[in-house]
Amino acid sequence: MQILIVENGDDFLKFFKAPKDTLRKYVPVVQRYHLSVKDLDRLHWTVTYPPTEEMKGINM
Repeated sequence: MQILIVENGDDFLKFFKAPKDTLRKYVPVVQRYHLSVKDLDRLHWTVTYPPTEEMKGINM
């Protein structure tokens, strides 16, 4: 699972159906998490931003 944290949700919604390159250009990603089911289980399926100490070792 990949979770993207974006700064401006309205921009994300405006470009949601646009091609990926357009989305990347106009909606900067603040944080990107690459989570496995094992990671989610370890976090009790709670993902926070900014990352907590409990999230140490997760691919971000």
